[in-house]
Amino acid sequence: MAEASNTPEFITAETLAQQHCPKSQGRWSKQRKIRPINEYVMRSNGKGASSVELSLGLAKPIQTWNLPEELLCDHSSYFRAVFQGEFKEGLVKKSALDEDLYTEKAVAHLINWIYTGKLECREEHDRKQPSSTHDCTWYSLYVLADMLDMFWLAKATVSRIRCCLEEGEWLPNQDEIYFVYKNTLEKSLLRELVVTQLVDAYVDKPEKGFAEDIQHWTDASACHPTFHCDVMKEVKHHTDLIDCDRPVACRFHFYQKPGRKRRTIR
Repeated sequence: MAEASNTPEFITAETLAQQHCPKSQGRWSKQRKIRPINEYVMRSNGKGASSVELSLGLAKPIQTWNLPEELLCDHSSYFRAVFQGEFKEGLVKKSALDEDLYTEKAVAHLINWIYTGKLECREEHDRKQPSSTHDCTWYSLYVLADMLDMFWLAKATVSRIRCCLEEGEWLPNQDEIYFVYKNTLEKSLLRELVVTQLVDAYVDKPEKGFAEDIQHWTDASACHPTFHCDVMKEVKHHTDLIDCDRPVACRFHFYQKPGRKRRTIR
């Protein structure tokens, strides 16, 4: 799984798209230069570029995409192993993804990102709702990117999820949290993100505003036992700080004199 980074800003997909010759990078593979898209689809010596079939659905395809083999392989060490290794998929030039883990929209976003370097959300962001009204598509895309060893796509997906939550002024919904904790490991960027969202709401939101959403916050934090522990550990860590580590003092430190340790119940 992609590990948490100390980089202050997440590198977005748009950053890669603006580069003349971006490079792919994975946790288990070296960087590879990504050529201009036209070079992957042009005819050479009278022959078209080699293509492969990527399907969603292990037993029966739900949807199938025909894609340039070299384009996929340059982006992903997983695809290099599948299509250029000793596996059956390399002979038949077909590979299938698990429909129980990845959504059709997630695979579509993967393909769009490979071609354009952009992740666009066209769903509604209703600020009247306390939590995300999206399905688990973006979270599914992160898990897919991690499986494919596509590090920059995974980070861009986290950035996209954060933008959606900020635009809707939402907390992650219970389905999203459960999906994250079911399908990611301890140090994943997704776990860090959903924990941070609940901790920030608890620490930074004014008491009146938080009181209005307290039932939703409680339900969300309790939807998965490990998630609940992670959230409460971070809340305790922050409230035990002598000085607030945020640009604007949170409601726990606002009335505290600088340098005085907070009283805590042990």
